[in-house]
Amino acid sequence: MMFSLVNSRYPSMKPAEIPMLRLIIPFVTGIVIAVSFSIPWWILLFAIIVILFILAGFSFLPPSSRYKYNWISGFFLFLLFVAGGILRTEAAKQVRQKNQHLLQADFIEGVVTDFPVERTKTYRCRVKVSTYHEKDKFQKPAQAYILLYLYKGDNMSCLIPGQRIWINSRITSIPYYHNPGEFNYRRFMLDQGVYGQVFAYKNQWGIVKGEKQVTLTGLAAGIRHSIVEKLKESGFNDRELAVAAALMAGERSLLDPQTKQVFSQSGAMHVLAISGLHVGILYYILYTLLAFLERSKYGRILRITVVILVIWTYALVTGLSPSVVRASAMFSFFLFGDLIRQKSNSMNILASSAFLILLIHPFLIRSAGFQLSYLAVTGIIIFYHPVRMWGITGFIVWDKIWSLIAVSLAAQIGTAPLSIFYFHQFPVWFVFTNLLVIPLVTLIIYGFILWIITIPIAGLAGIMTTVLKFLISLLLKSVTLIQTLPVSVIPGLYPQPLMVLFLYGLIASAFLFLIYRRALSFLIVQGALLGMAVIILTDLSSPTRYFTVFNIPRKSVIGFTGGNKSVIFDLSSPRLSDAEMSYYLGLSAQTGKSFFITDWFTFTLQSFPAGLPDGFFIKKGFFCIADIKGYFFDSCRPPLLRHLNECPELNYVVFSNNRWWNLPALLDCISCRNVILDATVPGYAARHINRICREAGINVYDVKQRGAFMVAI
Repeated sequence: MMFSLVNSRYPSMKPAEIPMLRLIIPFVTGIVIAVSFSIPWWILLFAIIVILFILAGFSFLPPSSRYKYNWISGFFLFLLFVAGGILRTEAAKQVRQKNQHLLQADFIEGVVTDFPVERTKTYRCRVKVSTYHEKDKFQKPAQAYILLYLYKGDNMSCLIPGQRIWINSRITSIPYYHNPGEFNYRRFMLDQGVYGQVFAYKNQWGIVKGEKQVTLTGLAAGIRHSIVEKLKESGFNDRELAVAAALMAGERSLLDPQTKQVFSQSGAMHVLAISGLHVGILYYILYTLLAFLERSKYGRILRITVVILVIWTYALVTGLSPSVVRASAMFSFFLFGDLIRQKSNSMNILASSAFLILLIHPFLIRSAGFQLSYLAVTGIIIFYHPVRMWGITGFIVWDKIWSLIAVSLAAQIGTAPLSIFYFHQFPVWFVFTNLLVIPLVTLIIYGFILWIITIPIAGLAGIMTTVLKFLISLLLKSVTLIQTLPVSVIPGLYPQPLMVLFLYGLIASAFLFLIYRRALSFLIVQGALLGMAVIILTDLSSPTRYFTVFNIPRKSVIGFTGGNKSVIFDLSSPRLSDAEMSYYLGLSAQTGKSFFITDWFTFTLQSFPAGLPDGFFIKKGFFCIADIKGYFFDSCRPPLLRHLNECPELNYVVFSNNRWWNLPALLDCISCRNVILDATVPGYAARHINRICREAGINVYDVKQRGAFMVAI
């Protein structure tokens, strides 16, 4: 991934040699502030004018005074770039707010940007909106996309990238169910410029007459599609095809959940995403092959220009993921510095690429891929050389192996805290994985380039296909073997955000202390350790307890947590799949933290598994945890309330399904303060229940309308 980084000398950390680092820090600070809060434009404008006025005043001071008070001008320059980050993000917010009017459109025209992807009941493709009709007039959005879902059975063969289409169906926002731990897919897509989704039947969409619109994204999608089709024709089995398409074309839609899980738990998930590793290999091959151009007068310019063009073409073809954009920008800066014969500082180039990307797309700051990509490279830049020097022995074979280990360790140091925060697990054998996987992936990419070259020659193409099949099969067997090793992954890790910040503070200050031996760094290390200890002790002394009714479409799921344990009751039919648990709950059956129980009516206190939260009790639909008492009224079963000797006083009744006419009888038998409608209650039943409860003076919470119900107990 980092040929230029790991083979260069240790980069200087002197402030004078990394000016972009001093600019990117306040700029990112401003973006984070603007993303988290709304700043009125007049306050921002006033602040910028005041800062510029103060900085201009410093220019009239004599040189001796300017030098003496240089820190003050530096502080206001810092504030100016903070304001610049806020201003750029607020401008992006204004565009986003304007495009929200798409959700009121009743007719749109747009251009298909990719090939339809098959899903369970529909095909999905992305459409760039050209015009939309709202309030009796046509309007043009600013760079807005929607997701188009077409039901199976419709004619899909005409939908190809560049095709202009019309859609006469209401656009809806992408759903977000507000479950604790749920991935916010709505915000994720909004950050990519996707503002909504539309489901259209065959009479609600059609082709606009005229020529196709040729776009770069359409051409890139066509190339990706052609590569995948060629791979299919070459006889790869389904699993090999999915891995090959992900490695070679950035097409991950073919990967099944089991393959993703194997790569994730073995610590090799990063190789399935087109990243700096792929760009670095391409850069190294091209730069080496074009070395002969240096002999001519303008060969140096031609060599560097060709490499930059090919790198960005590859980035476009593979989908412009954050890691590919970062790597492409970095290598472009490296090459430009080489062209003008200027010495390049790796950290300064990294900061320059981040500044450029965030200036264009500030909301990328929230992308996990963007964050992890830059943290991985930062870790390599900072920690690779110190870690490598610790293990160098002078024995060539070992030194080569240790260099690869050092790169893996350095990247892991940079990404581990944030990776654990996002994915709640830690792959134990990541070093062993990278020792096997990175050389294999490198060979696969070399083989893929030769395969592309030899496609017109049937015999050679067949040989290269056989080689690629063998290498991909070996890759799958390697990651599967590592996943089956004892303690291959540590699951169930849920650090608090402050803990992540303290871990990075600890890493940074420990590095500064080890390299520069400064007392201040040692004090920062001690402060970080103290902060982590306070967070851990606070968390242990006051364990969180929650009662949750989840909002999962057409599912009846309730959760209890106590300490570091949770109990998830899945009363749905069919039950939640592993993919649904991961998406809606942020959990998996392998977390080691949760009990998944499919029917609590069959359990008594004595038949429950050991290790449940303290103070937990449930029997025949009644539940009690801490001071919360409630009853789960599954209207598919007859209530057992006729056996009660007295009228119980309950905090919550959770109502499921649609037999709302049984509710009055239930309310006659109990004393209840709140009724919660789970996600299986249809709209008409919810209206009747609201009326009944309003007459009885009972509060109603409908999770389908308001998101998951969650209360601390």
